[in-house]
Amino acid sequence: MTDTLAVAIAVQDLELKNADGSNKFTSTGTLPTHGDGGPENLTNMDDRLDDQGHHSGSSNFTTDEKRHTLQFGADQTGTSSNNNSESVKKSRPPLLKQQVRLEGRPTILKKLASAMPKVELHVHLEGTLDPELVFALAQRNDIDLTPHFKDEDDLRSRYESFTDLNSFLDVYYRCASVLCTEQDFYELTMAYFAKAKQNNIVYAEMFFDPQHHKEQRGLSFETCANGIISAMNDAHSRYGIQSKLIPCFLRHLPEASAKATWIEIFKYMKSHPASKSKIVGVGLDSSEKKNPPRKFHGVFWMIRHASKGVVGDMHVVAHAGEEGPARYITEALNLLHAERIDHGVQCVKDAKLVQRLREENIPLTVCPLSNTRLRVFGHMKDHNLKRMLDLGLNVSTIFIPMIRRILGASMIIILPSSMPLTWMNLMC
Repeated sequence: MTDTLAVAIAVQDLELKNADGSNKFTSTGTLPTHGDGGPENLTNMDDRLDDQGHHSGSSNFTTDEKRHTLQFGADQTGTSSNNNSESVKKSRPPLLKQQVRLEGRPTILKKLASAMPKVELHVHLEGTLDPELVFALAQRNDIDLTPHFKDEDDLRSRYESFTDLNSFLDVYYRCASVLCTEQDFYELTMAYFAKAKQNNIVYAEMFFDPQHHKEQRGLSFETCANGIISAMNDAHSRYGIQSKLIPCFLRHLPEASAKATWIEIFKYMKSHPASKSKIVGVGLDSSEKKNPPRKFHGVFWMIRHASKGVVGDMHVVAHAGEEGPARYITEALNLLHAERIDHGVQCVKDAKLVQRLREENIPLTVCPLSNTRLRVFGHMKDHNLKRMLDLGLNVSTIFIPMIRRILGASMIIILPSSMPLTWMNLMC
């Protein structure tokens, strides 16, 4: 299942060739090295990869000069000057519906996934904390973690024992407690961008939870945001990565706390006008069970109406339909006016909802590896990702950093050729 899922990214129309022109994959071959992978390459991705294939002296592969497969939103059939290749492609089933397997070739798949410029639409900054950084910040801030984790290895082992979303959040928030200063948030964010650069991420939308930092340690939104935004600016200069920030409300806390958090965000954006280009939306996350979106109808109304004159139109996203029922997705759309649903895997249980999601082309950011590790699905083979795609839903697939780091998996994003970068276009 892993190979099938990974190879489904783009290899349908990508023909990697040995130097002698054969199409045989080899586990010892290397993909072309890539440049900075800046955002400007999103629309010329195929040309950049072609140039790499023809000009990289260390490469054992070349790519067809007219190949457009790796350009996001490319036509499924592609184009080619090779008649034989064209006839083969026309006979292929649609992307992700074929059972493509490269037995014993995981190295090629990882290199292919690594070489592709990517966007990350579902990443929680606090969840990117490595055990090493957790303990380094704890030591600097004189925080004793030993009642909870003996050492870095013990913390890593905890990542292997999640039983549900709440067990994950217990570790997540415990690790986040080491973030105490503006410098801490800067280092957290720059550490994420360094990993993003390694994975050829060119654009990221990052969640973070200011409510947690305020409730637990009394940190102001300004402290958190200054550190994060400073790192966003530096990452753009240093790595060429564009990014946006989405503060989230915690659904396990009362709406009054969310309103207080929004007022603080509002005041920050009013006094820091430049932040409006960075803080582009608000979200809803944390424990979903028994915390329906309707609980936060008031604060999202406040954002859409009472605050609009100062902050403008804020985009709205919501985690919904992960562990909670399909109706939570409907509530997020109707009451919060969410433009994107994060997770949303329970939508398939409601035919009318599926039809609406499809007709309105509402993006869903699905995290299969997270869903299996947090026991939403027992095994990857049980995940309904393929069914969601078969239903024509606008799905992007992301393996979130904390889970990805533990498994040592490559950064993999599945962008079906039918999916325009709707949300990214909204943000840019």
